[in-house]
Amino acid sequence: MQETADFEAFRVEGVEAMTCWISREVLENLKKTPTDKGDYLFHVEGLGRYRFRFL
Repeated sequence: MQETADFEAFRVEGVEAMTCWISREVLENLKKTPTDKGDYLFHVEGLGRYRFRFL
């Protein structure tokens, strides 16, 4: 099991009770590959493609 220190917590705009935890390793790779619109796209098991933007 990974430690929470390996992750960074992000608030989800408009959803007070939700926090998105993203692994620091994944963040390093994501920030290198934004889409043309400046957001990021990845696959979430059970949901499909997920697009988000850091504010």
